[in-house]
Amino acid sequence: MISKRRGFTLIELLVVIAIIAVLIALLLPAVQAARESARRSQCTNNLKQLGLAFHNYISVNETVPPASVPILQTFSYLARLLPYLEQQQIYNAMNFQVGERWGGGNGLGSPPFCLGGECNASGIWGAMNASAIANQVSSFLCPSDTQPASGGRIWFNGTGDGQLVGTFNYPLNIGLNPYSATNSSGGFAQAVMSGPTYMPSYPIWASSQSSTFQGISASVPVTLAKFTDGTSNTVLVSEWLKGDGKFPANSKDGLGQVYTSMSLSDAFAGLPTVVGQSQVVQANFLYASACQASVTRNWTWKGDWWISANSSTYSHTQTPNRKSCYYPDAGQNAVLVALTAASRHSGGVNTLLGDGSVRFVKETINPVTWYALSTVDGGEVITSDSF
Repeated sequence: MISKRRGFTLIELLVVIAIIAVLIALLLPAVQAARESARRSQCTNNLKQLGLAFHNYISVNETVPPASVPILQTFSYLARLLPYLEQQQIYNAMNFQVGERWGGGNGLGSPPFCLGGECNASGIWGAMNASAIANQVSSFLCPSDTQPASGGRIWFNGTGDGQLVGTFNYPLNIGLNPYSATNSSGGFAQAVMSGPTYMPSYPIWASSQSSTFQGISASVPVTLAKFTDGTSNTVLVSEWLKGDGKFPANSKDGLGQVYTSMSLSDAFAGLPTVVGQSQVVQANFLYASACQASVTRNWTWKGDWWISANSSTYSHTQTPNRKSCYYPDAGQNAVLVALTAASRHSGGVNTLLGDGSVRFVKETINPVTWYALSTVDGGEVITSDSF
């Protein structure tokens, strides 16, 4: 006797498929959350490695790395930390007799050849440092930022695709806007770099209204003794999102974009003091508000060229995950910036503190606390519940 074999009915099959779909829908967010947790942990580890490199650099040089050194030494803090990150071979490939990127006349590689609507070339000095900048250092990248290399290239001639350059996610904190208060005479304050870095003999750019101030105090090396606020209350490095490398008109709005602010660099200097607020707090809050109102795209190469100091710094003028801006009278100057810490981590950014610890800062942090974290000697009191 042949027995009949009973199969699935269509309804039963659909029910099973629906149950599987529901299980997948429940499982995927958990998988994504686990992946982001792993990426965030890797980002934290990268910052901890930078923290160790910072302190090893300080042990050898007795000062923090400069944000830049004028003329032929405009290499980034990342470039200077390479020997302390077990990247001595890349450091040895850099030519410190010339600048890291632009210069050297109109010779080899200087024309900004553009391909596919993207352009970010270099001069002959960049070509001379090509063997170094062509390296992508994994500890310079946050795995949560999925934006690929944004198109920065070195061209050795007018044809071909050019050599891609290394990118990075970890900019150096330079503090707040240097023209945000007045001096005792009622004039514009002398330019001061309030963050944990300095620029030796660097004549800080200033607008015509404050061009007599050359930022002497910004030239003084910053030792650990200068951290009178406490190393655990000062941010050294945070993270940002790389741009897409396209011309501004072809790019999308977002945290990788850099905008032109509606305010000049010293637009809010000399404000009358409000009870409970310093001029610095008032001015930087207004600078931040002006940037959020801006609609003019400026450039999209943020995060390119880890070797270069010209665009490797950010400020605390704005709280995390807000628009980044340049002041229209300063252009892409490395000091007068309102570039913002930003990430794809949910709700905030990772920060490296002066004591080598890494702390996650929420994007909803009080601006006054965020400002206080940016300075080495502002005298602010930061409590644990301020974060």
